[in-house]
Amino acid sequence: MCNVVHLIKIDPKTKSEVQESYVWDLSRKVTKALLQKSKAVRFELWVPAEEEMEMVSKGWFPALRSDGTKIVSERGNQLFTFPKREGLKPFPF
Repeated sequence: MCNVVHLIKIDPKTKSEVQESYVWDLSRKVTKALLQKSKAVRFELWVPAEEEMEMVSKGWFPALRSDGTKIVSERGNQLFTFPKREGLKPFPF
């Protein structure tokens, strides 16, 4: 089964995020070396929520909202990222 992986890169001119999409084989593990080779800062992948344990075993992290809940689409797909997506800092004032 293949899904679409989104590579999130930083445009050196604008310093903003740009996204490239590719086919991803779900049986493949994700690694830091692969991230560095692609020159991406993050990978994002949507898969059916019931495959969470398999995705975690392949190195993916479930994406979480700031309240700690998992990000799941209306179609029942869950967002996974690599590396783990860091939450926002609390507002200091």
